[in-house]
Order: sequence, then C-alpha cells, then structure tokens
Amino acid sequence: MDRTIVEKYDVVHFRSDLGHSILFGYRSNEVGFGWTNAVFTALLDELPAKDQAVLIENRR
Repeated sequence: MDRTIVEKYDVVHFRSDLGHSILFGYRSNEVGFGWTNAVFTALLDELPAKDQAVLIENRR
C-alpha cells in the first residue's frame, strides 16, 4: 500500500496494478487523476474541521 488514491482500482482482486489489463485509453494508472481528486476534495469538505485535521495530521 502506498497511501495514494489512484484513478483505476480492481475491487474484485484488491489491487491497483492494472496496466497490463487496460484495453482503452492510457496504459498508466495515474495517482489522484481527474474525477478522483474532485470526489476526494468534495467529501473532505463535508467533514467537520476536527476530522479534516485528523486526516491531514495522519498523512504526515
């Protein structure tokens, strides 16, 4: 686990190493790409400030 949010994730096999099985689009699995960042920040904004601070502190 590298503590990142990636664009594509295989929920069946619990892995993000998908480069070999991507059939269309780009072959790499980008960290925090596109809608992933938008969804994360939208959900983070919904948390109370206290819980946001805990997440930020645990990131370090």
